[in-house]
Amino acid sequence: MKLLRFPQFLGVALFIVVRLFLFNPLAHGQNMQQRPCIQLVANSSQVELESIKTSLSSAVTLSGDFDFFPQRRFDRSCWSVHILSMWLTTVAGSQRGFVVSFVATDPDSKLVGHGIDVGPDNGIIDRSMRSVVAFAVEDIRLSERIKKAQASTP
Repeated sequence: MKLLRFPQFLGVALFIVVRLFLFNPLAHGQNMQQRPCIQLVANSSQVELESIKTSLSSAVTLSGDFDFFPQRRFDRSCWSVHILSMWLTTVAGSQRGFVVSFVATDPDSKLVGHGIDVGPDNGIIDRSMRSVVAFAVEDIRLSERIKKAQASTP
């Protein structure tokens, strides 16, 4: 076995490091297999927007399998959650309840699920966010199974 001198060893080591850096996507900060993500698409003037973001974030990240983005991302193909919320008021102006309407869409903007929750106060936000995330997660799991099945068939 021939031993490499220091200048030769340094050249080989440098070649290996450069090659790993150039051809390894992980070295560039890119994940080979990105986790599925769910993003919030909400009107910035909505009431209770911070509460919606917090509730949705905790519902999405509960399992640890998904990424959550509190605003629309165009650099990733995410499932989207569209939220419309408001207080129900009488003509006299007194508050009678709170309503949350939600729609979940896949990365191709196809409808995955929708619903509406009405309650006496804004405490229904948590329940609504868990419902919409359940729609999105079910569709994500289904699409992953379909992709796996398509990849395994010759």
